[in-house]
Amino acid sequence: MKNIYFLFSFLLMLSPKMSSQNLNHVPFVVILDSTQTIFGLNRVQITMTNLTDSTSVLVRGESGVFEVNMNNSTWIPIQSPKYYIDYPSFRHRYSQRSNRDTIRYFVDLYSLYFHDSLSFQSIMNTGKQILFRYSIDIADPSFTNLKRVVSAPITLNIPPANQDDIAAFDYIMARKDTLTAISLLSSSIDESWQDIIPIYQYCIQHFPNSAIATMCALHYSDFLCAGYREGQKTNQSNQLIIQANRSMIMSSNIPLLRSKARFSTRCAD
Repeated sequence: MKNIYFLFSFLLMLSPKMSSQNLNHVPFVVILDSTQTIFGLNRVQITMTNLTDSTSVLVRGESGVFEVNMNNSTWIPIQSPKYYIDYPSFRHRYSQRSNRDTIRYFVDLYSLYFHDSLSFQSIMNTGKQILFRYSIDIADPSFTNLKRVVSAPITLNIPPANQDDIAAFDYIMARKDTLTAISLLSSSIDESWQDIIPIYQYCIQHFPNSAIATMCALHYSDFLCAGYREGQKTNQSNQLIIQANRSMIMSSNIPLLRSKARFSTRCAD
C-alpha cells in the first residue's frame, strides 16, 4: 500500500497535468545541425506528438535509443552513453512529457563505429545516405500498459572521412581492447583516466584535422582543468596546452564540441 501511495505521490509531483490515456504518441525528431563529419555529433531535438496543453505522456527515459539503417535492411542500435544537452532530469526512470517539452541529444556515430567498425569502413571513402530513428517506451498512468514507439525515419547525409579521420580511427581501434574507456571519447563525461592521456596527445598531434582529435582536445582540457572552478587558473604550462586545444575546438565545424569548449578550457583564462 505504501508503494502505491508513493507512486501516485511521485506522479503528482512530476506535473499537474493529466497523463494521456492513449498510447498513440510517437517521437518526432528534428536534426538541428547538418552532418559535418563522418562521426556525426550533430544535435537532435525530440518531442512527442499528439499531445495537447492539458495532457502529458509517461516516458521511460532509460529505454530511449537511436538506431541507424546503413543498408536498407537492418536497424542497428547506437551503443552510446547518451549525452543530454539541456534536459538532465530526463535521466529519471519515468518522466512526464508535455507538448512543450523538448529533449536534445546528439547523433553519436563514433560509438556506433567503435562497437561495429565495419559500419565505418563501409562508408569511409564515399560517405553515404543512412536512415536514422529514435524509439522509447511509453506507459499509461497506471503503468499497466507499456508500448514501444518509434519515430519516422530521417535521412542523414554522412560525408566521407578525410585521411586524418581514417588514421585516427585506425589508431583508436588498435587500442580499443586494452583501453576500453576510449569508447567514451564522444560522451559528455568530464573526466579522463591517466592512461588515456597519451592517446589524447597523440591524436591531437598527429591527426589534427580529425573530429577524433577535437574530441581528444576537449577531454584533455577537461582533465587538465579538473578541480578548478570558474576564474581559477592552472599553471602556465597547462594554460598554453589548453589554449591550443581551445583553438582546435573552436575552429571545428561541429557545434556540439564548440558549445562545450568554454567550460572544458575554463582554467586557462
